[in-house]
Parts: sequence; C-alpha cells; structure tokens
Amino acid sequence: MRVALAPGREHPTSRCVAISLKMLKRQSPGLRLVVSYADTKEGHLGTIYQATNWLFLGGSAQPYLKVKGKIEHPRSLYDRYGAGGQSVDWLRQHVDPRAERVQMKPKLKYVYAFDPELRKQLEAVAKPYPKRAGSIASDVPPSRWERAVQLRPRRSTPPMPRECTICHHPQREAIEKALLENEAGHRLVAKRFDISPQALFRHRQKHLPALLARALAAMPPPPRPPEPEDPADIDYASKIANHKQALEAGKDRHAIDAMQQLKAINAACLEVLRKAREAEDHSILLRAVDRIARQIELQARLLGELQEGQTVNVLVMPEWQRVRQLLVDALHPFPEARAAVARVLRDAGA
Repeated sequence: MRVALAPGREHPTSRCVAISLKMLKRQSPGLRLVVSYADTKEGHLGTIYQATNWLFLGGSAQPYLKVKGKIEHPRSLYDRYGAGGQSVDWLRQHVDPRAERVQMKPKLKYVYAFDPELRKQLEAVAKPYPKRAGSIASDVPPSRWERAVQLRPRRSTPPMPRECTICHHPQREAIEKALLENEAGHRLVAKRFDISPQALFRHRQKHLPALLARALAAMPPPPRPPEPEDPADIDYASKIANHKQALEAGKDRHAIDAMQQLKAINAACLEVLRKAREAEDHSILLRAVDRIARQIELQARLLGELQEGQTVNVLVMPEWQRVRQLLVDALHPFPEARAAVARVLRDAGA
C-alpha cells in the first residue's frame, strides 16, 4: 500500500490508513493479519503505523545483492534467475563477475491483526516503537541498528482509563432509573436517551452495582419490631413443659416402687436368714448373707449413695451391722464355724 499526499497535508495520513483497514476488513472478512514495512533508508520510522496502533516486530536486516551496479533484493533476483539468483558465487559465474552482497539499512516490520486472539499472541513478542533518540533493542547487531534507528521505550505509566459517558451524562439519574426498571433491555434505554448501547452496558456492569452497594452500606438498618407473643407458641411450650414434668414424676414413682419392692425383698432375705439359723443350715445361711449384702448395695445405689465409678464401703452401713450381728448369733452354737467366720470378717476389715 502506497500513500502519497500533497505537502502540508500529511496530518490526514493516519486517518487514510485507518479507513483503508476498515475497507479491507469489510471486503475480506476472513483476513486476519496485515504486514507492512517502513524503509529506514528513506528516513521512515513507521510513524503512521504507530499512530494507528500497529504492532512493531523489529527490523529486517537481510543483506541485498549488487548486480551490474544495481542494488536489488534477493527475492527479485530469485524471480529472475531462480535459486541461483540468491548465491553470490553463482551470480559471479553467470551474470556479473563483480556481484557482491551489500548491507542495507533495515526495514521496520509492522503488523495489524484483525483477529483479537492473534493480536494477543503478537503482543507477547512485540517490541517498543522506534524513535530517533534513546535506547534501542532489535534482532540485528547493535552496531548496524543504532546507525539506522533507535527505539522509543513503551510508556511507563498506564494509559488513562476510558471516561464513562453515562457517569457524566446530564440525565444520569433518569438513565439509571430506567436501567433498574428495564433490567433486560438496556438497548431500549440507550435508544430512548440517544446514547451508545456499549457505553450503557459498561456502565451497567461496572458502575451501577458499586453505586447501589455504597448506597445500601450508607443506609441505617431498619429498626427491628418486637416479636409478638403467639398464643399458639405459648400453648405448645406449655404442652412440652407438662410432658417433661410428667416424665420426671414417672421416674420418681418408679424409683419409689423399686425401693418398696427392695425393702420387701430385704425382709424376705432376713426371714430366710432367721430360719436358716434356727435350722442350723449353714449353706442357706451363707447364701442369705451374700444376698442381703447385694441388696444393701442396690439400695445404696437407688438412694443416690453410690454413684457409677464411686466405691462405697458397705461394711460400715447400718444394714450390714445388723446382718453381721445376726450371723454371729446364728453361729453361736458352732464355735469352730463361728471362729472361722470371725477370722474371715476380721481379715476383710468387717
């Protein structure tokens, strides 16, 4: 693409390039990339491409060939002579004995990507725009590159953010109210207020939620009304309380019944003990004593005197003292048995 403008009218050049790109994209929808070069030999740095947001990929420093006094690109010689046209030796033998390579000033390569994904990939390898003073960076030896062009570093400060036209619109309040009323149709709102749908969409996505959040945070919380007492809740609570009392009363009643039954069993055991003593039946006598001891322990548990994991000395309880006395009296006619039982009780600390 060649651009030629009359002197004094160079400023529309970048606009012409931008219009040309739009036309090219419209006529070739499948086009993804455009490549162009700025010729440093003519003193060009590609300012037009920089103004229209092209990507700079560095310089092309491929040497040219001088044949018959004319400097030509190797591609032109290839088209004319074939593969041998790119070899100096072949050219010297078949075309010009004085053919030689000539190092020319590099051409600067710029690309414009229509495809957003392709542009992201190219941005990763793009270089800073060249300028006529400053530090340099390229893919050719610095000694050659510095004489041709110097590179301008990218801006160290981030670009200014885009100004939201809705935030500065004189009818902002009406626009935002309309957005809230028409949550699914921002294009209708844009048409109503004659504004850009894209700008309205960005405002709706980025600025409106933050505005509503700040407003809600600044509002005081509403007073919490006192909770009225529901008669149904009171009746239900009364039923639960009555049920709990009934359960506790039942437990007490069962405990009382168990205690009465235990006392009756104790009385029966004492009667068996008395009859065994009268009948001088030592086997039944000893079993009756063992049974009464266990009954006393059970009675202590029911009365709360013996907890789980706690040891209670039954031998010091009044019931055991009574059983001990009955046992001693029952063995009175049998001195040897009495002495043996007394010895066992003494060893046990009873």
